[in-house]
Amino acid sequence: MTLPRSSRDREQQKFREPSLDKVSVAVTIEQEAGSTVPVTITGAGVATNNYSEVTSVASGATVDVLTYTVPVGNTFSLSKASASGDNYAEFTIEIDNNTQDKKRTYWCDFNAIFDVGGLVVAAGSIIKVTVNNFRPTTSDFNARIFGNLL
Repeated sequence: MTLPRSSRDREQQKFREPSLDKVSVAVTIEQEAGSTVPVTITGAGVATNNYSEVTSVASGATVDVLTYTVPVGNTFSLSKASASGDNYAEFTIEIDNNTQDKKRTYWCDFNAIFDVGGLVVAAGSIIKVTVNNFRPTTSDFNARIFGNLL
């Protein structure tokens, strides 16, 4: 990494990481001895979450609970998805019809969390959360995806 020569020159000046070819910013923070500096780390891009629900899913049926298409000109960093319902079921998260993960809900825990850790999805790709209702009665289900639109 190439830094400016003195600490005074480093204050809010851009430097370039040669191996990554990315521009970064170095900032000097001055504080009183013993005091703390709060730091908030956020992901790049625009935080985005999408929610959808389906009602009266028939017994044995597999349906799309949520469908999201990444806008043209962007990528989407998918960090997490959640799904829930009022019955036990199998939830699947897919990208362009390729299964990324499956979760099953059961009695006493009808919630599923998919932690995919920043999976980058290309423009035009379709993210889906589907559910298969295992119970002999109709049920309601919902899902939400979380991530950053880059």
